[in-house]
Amino acid sequence: MKLGSISQAFLCVFAPCVSISVSSAQSPVPARVAVEHYGVASGTANTTTLRIEMDARNAEQSTLRVRGGTPGNIAGILIGSSPASLPLPFGMTLLVAPNATPVFGVFDKNGRFALPIDLGDPQRVGQTLYCQGFQFQPPKDPKIGIIVFHLSQGMKVGFAKGNAQPNLTYNGPAFTAILMRETLGKDSAPSFAVLSRVLVPTAGYQLRHDGTQSTGGVTRIYLTLQPTNQPQLQVVVSKRRFVTLAPRPASKIEVWLNTSPWLPAYARARAAVIQRDF
Repeated sequence: MKLGSISQAFLCVFAPCVSISVSSAQSPVPARVAVEHYGVASGTANTTTLRIEMDARNAEQSTLRVRGGTPGNIAGILIGSSPASLPLPFGMTLLVAPNATPVFGVFDKNGRFALPIDLGDPQRVGQTLYCQGFQFQPPKDPKIGIIVFHLSQGMKVGFAKGNAQPNLTYNGPAFTAILMRETLGKDSAPSFAVLSRVLVPTAGYQLRHDGTQSTGGVTRIYLTLQPTNQPQLQVVVSKRRFVTLAPRPASKIEVWLNTSPWLPAYARARAAVIQRDF
């Protein structure tokens, strides 16, 4: 019996017995995501604080996020398919094509506005998004005062198809691993991270990072699906773990997952293999 099968059997003994087998159509590495920042913030006074970013560290979901806004001000993100550099009134520069789609909202009490995005959506593979955040505050009295209008720097988000998988030893809950690369500017070195997600049948689990090792040209990330004291509600939940890698990780990255934390480390199974070619 494979170690993955042993882990699954023990999971049914110590947790509510719900089918958690992997679908044959599920891809452990659906996509690779490259994030690149460009241009500068612009607009009326105090424009340099507005910033757009990809937030994949959130335990619940990934988001396109604008931060640095004034709580209560109108917030938004422009999403287009090509970049631009067009001067606008109030000293602003539009960094996405004029036909970009705006998504509106309001800055929360922390001056943030977030838009959920599924980084593993296979329909996004091959797409490139160009994004720019903005905030707007009309004058309290239309006859006096000035309009506050800020634009963030630009952010390019590219989705590439993940690599094919070799034979894996993992046979547990549906699992995906997404390699992310982020470049803050033309002269900055890229940073790398892996976003892992596992689909579990109840809410009573957390995905724990046990460590990362690089040996023999392979970087290995070790994770454990750990039961918690939370009520194990019978609902399918996606558990996530964002792991930052060394500045220059190996070209081959493996993610090993243990779904039976009451067993020793040998119960880990290789759940995904990522070829880093960017």
